[in-house]
Amino acid sequence: MTTMSLNSDFKIFMPLPNSSLLFYGLAGPTLSHWILDEAEDDTEIGCWGGAGLAGSAAWRASELRIMAGLLFGSR
Repeated sequence: MTTMSLNSDFKIFMPLPNSSLLFYGLAGPTLSHWILDEAEDDTEIGCWGGAGLAGSAAWRASELRIMAGLLFGSR
């Protein structure tokens, strides 16, 4: 099986009081296409969300990220 996914995210940054860390929430849509070896291909639309902590620079790589997803359609 081969999977191709296209997604985007929207982030909201919130500085933590008396800390150099930023808490952020993120969410976005996902389009996934599965190419199955022995069955018909399948395309699904879903959405996902998550949260994380980052250093004081908003574009620094996150130290912790927690994510969850929701897939619409039958599998």
